[in-house]
Amino acid sequence: MAAPSLVPIPSARGRTMDALLRAQMPDTRIVAEAGALVRAAFDDRLFHHTLRTHFLARRYAERFGIRCDPEQLAMACLFHDLGLVAPQYRADRAFTFSSSGAMKPFLLARGWTAARIVPAMEAIDFHMQLLPRWELGETAGLLQVGAWMDVTGLRSRRLPGAVREARAQFRRGSFFWQFNACLAGQLVSPRRALGLLAPRGREPAGHYGCEAHRPCLAA
Repeated sequence: MAAPSLVPIPSARGRTMDALLRAQMPDTRIVAEAGALVRAAFDDRLFHHTLRTHFLARRYAERFGIRCDPEQLAMACLFHDLGLVAPQYRADRAFTFSSSGAMKPFLLARGWTAARIVPAMEAIDFHMQLLPRWELGETAGLLQVGAWMDVTGLRSRRLPGAVREARAQFRRGSFFWQFNACLAGQLVSPRRALGLLAPRGREPAGHYGCEAHRPCLAA
């Protein structure tokens, strides 16, 4: 009888961290914790979309010399679709607000300041815009570029081969149909649709406020 293999089987946590690193995310504790959280919430299709989004965003930043806060970009990419799934999903608001709203307490609990949290929230809230909102910061622009490039191929000609590489690393499956079904569900509600298409001023009350959270006071 053959001797049992001594090669360790990677844990689920180890496999998740390996995927995060292959998506070019920072090798830091907060990225590992956020990755574990969204891995538990998402099926493979949505989780792989977050990884492809970051992979493409980082490639775009490198190609065009865009400097950003690496952890902030990773947080925005990981959380940007969390509002599509229970328990974060809310029928009374755009999923983007639920996504960024779920991210805020996670970052507050880890000592992030308003100066880092609010731009990450705005990046998520505005990532469904047709054009990148660079005026909101590099994270907002890069999240929009990465997410749209993965879903629609927009701007992929500026990064020859990158989309193909991202899909080879993190399989796409039937994500396109899943996402479009989710998007259709958002657009049938005027309130949710307006929150996606024109988010400024339509965010929930106190959405960006950090006044009650001491870690968020010091910028």
